[in-house]
Amino acid sequence: MNTPTQAQPVTEFDISGLEAMLAGTLCLMSAYSHCNCDNAENQGLINLKIVSNLTCLQCQNGLSPEFRRVLAKVCESWRQHSLLTHAAAGASQDNTLLWHNAPSAVH
Repeated sequence: MNTPTQAQPVTEFDISGLEAMLAGTLCLMSAYSHCNCDNAENQGLINLKIVSNLTCLQCQNGLSPEFRRVLAKVCESWRQHSLLTHAAAGASQDNTLLWHNAPSAVH
């Protein structure tokens, strides 16, 4: 009777740099998608790190031209999302600064 083999623990030394970068980027993407906090600054920082990692991945040796194109498209999508999120956050801050209370009486 065969017993199922138990998975051996994996450390950062067991995978290549490219695989570590891919794994880290996927973890960041997962964290970003699950982040439902009200801290837009944290989400923005995660988003920027995702763009940075995707840009770095495009420069790695050993990737096919097709995979590089996929990375470029995904990176551009995250970059656009980052710009839209940043613009929306800036617009909401601008509106807050310009908003004022109506006077209690008009003379």
